[in-house]
Amino acid sequence: MDIVDLILNLAGLLLWLSWRTGRIAQAPVVVGVSLAATLKPLQAQRDSVWRPLLGLGALLLIRSFFYRQIGSAVHWLPAIDLYAIRLPFRSDSWHLMALYSFLSFAWFLGKVYMWLLLISALHKRGSEGDLIIKHVRAQLGFVAQWPAIIKLLLSPIVFVLLWFPLQFVLTRVGINPAPSSTELVVQQALLLGLGVLCAWEFLLVGLLLLYVVNDYVYLGAHQFWLFIQATGRKLLAPFSWLPLRFARLDLAPFVLLALALYGAELAKRQLPEIYARLPL
Repeated sequence: MDIVDLILNLAGLLLWLSWRTGRIAQAPVVVGVSLAATLKPLQAQRDSVWRPLLGLGALLLIRSFFYRQIGSAVHWLPAIDLYAIRLPFRSDSWHLMALYSFLSFAWFLGKVYMWLLLISALHKRGSEGDLIIKHVRAQLGFVAQWPAIIKLLLSPIVFVLLWFPLQFVLTRVGINPAPSSTELVVQQALLLGLGVLCAWEFLLVGLLLLYVVNDYVYLGAHQFWLFIQATGRKLLAPFSWLPLRFARLDLAPFVLLALALYGAELAKRQLPEIYARLPL
């Protein structure tokens, strides 16, 4: 069931990106030969733009019924992993499955946009692999123009703010215990906001591994590999002063790879322990 859940989240992501792409590519109003000739195609285009978003809503709603019927039969206990805490949802309740369906996709989509924000922060201006960067900026919209430091801090800040209403909802449905004080909720929000940075682990590992492969094996001048090369160089720039190159062998990617893996795994072990001791 976890694999099915992942596949449906990926399908939802494609629908979301299709909607965003349609919004971006929507043609501006132009002067036609007649008012009717102008308005009819424009209205049809506007209607088609919203279809992926409606399809996404239908997918999330329909899968909640599927999870209720099939999940309870196989004793499936889905959970949303926020690194510092796991939120379990009973599959024998449709209301909880509906809540899980929407929240799990929102968390999945949020992690994807965290990846886009990191890539956008690294590529402040046009660079190699520019076509991919343009697509990333298009998905982010006006946020892509913000300073890099704000884009890096945006995800933790947004999650901290969202935790307050989310905590209230989770308490009402019996997933989280009622907080003993406002101070506890604030500390939970800050810790969980810090924990969401672990979502960058797989992106960093993937980028660095592809960078190493492309660095030692020529794979052509495709836009994707130009993007990987440029992104890898930007990630490794803070390590450029260290003596990590020996002839043809550059150890900097391996050092950063080890730091990313160790840091993320350490955080995943320590954050739940700290969360359990709150309030400090």
